[in-house]
Amino acid sequence: GEKRVDLVPFATHAEGVRYALQGNLDEAIARFHEADHGLTYINAGLGIFKLQNRLMLAETLRAAGREKEADKLVAEVRSVNKAMVAEFEEDGVETLGLGR
Repeated sequence: GEKRVDLVPFATHAEGVRYALQGNLDEAIARFHEADHGLTYINAGLGIFKLQNRLMLAETLRAAGREKEADKLVAEVRSVNKAMVAEFEEDGVETLGLGR
């Protein structure tokens, strides 16, 4: 039979974005972590989404003052996709626009 994609991590990621934009960083971080655990590198599309989720998690960790955790996560993403991290850094390490 056809293999189906579990959509729960995508919904959990969306909740993380919503919480981050509302300023509820702790809930956002929890949701991004939860989404990350549900995502794999099994195919290119899912892998790219997993990396994007991790970069948004890193941005949220930075906004929460958790620089070391964010730096470690960005280094992990860099080890998989240097170009994606370079673009993220060129954009000022902001996708969500959380600033500080």
